Amino acid sequence: MVEVVNIVAGGDLGVELDLLELSTHFSSIDRCQVNFDSESNNALHLRFEEGGPLCMLYRTGKFVITGADSDKSLNRSFHRLLKEFKNINMIEDDVGLKIYNKVFTEDFEENIELSNFAIYLGFENTEYEPEQTPFLIYKPTDLRGVVTIASSGKVVVNGIRTEKEAVVLIEDITQKLEKFLSQ
Repeated sequence: MVEVVNIVAGGDLGVELDLLELSTHFSSIDRCQVNFDSESNNALHLRFEEGGPLCMLYRTGKFVITGADSDKSLNRSFHRLLKEFKNINMIEDDVGLKIYNKVFTEDFEENIELSNFAIYLGFENTEYEPEQTPFLIYKPTDLRGVVTIASSGKVVVNGIRTEKEAVVLIEDITQKLEKFLSQ
């Protein structure tokens, strides 16, 4: 079963941010974890809950949220971020959130001979350099996304925005793997 393990999304608050001032504000919020070093960091990092998604705020007003393992978790962090900005009267308008990437995993529970599978899939769609990395990277020409396959049968799918796209990619590679293993 395909499982989402990371969502990356972001947007623009439409205002320039004083990150030092905001780091002080967010530090006063209970259980909010704040990381900002004005000399070495161009972003304010914060989490509203331990182990929760990481929100990165930039001086330009742009933000990125990463590390969410569900749409619910992503939306909870996003709405909390907006609530805090509205509480200090920094934004009034609705701010959009755009999903940039979702990462999914799957386990075929089957050992795979990657060098032979790379040949089967075709060199134009694969990258496999065992001296560099123990993974086979498959980029289908007719689908969006990238599939990274370990010899253990564990699979990572990224470069997509929906679970439906992940399922289609997994079904595609599953059919190819079944044909390969039946040879």
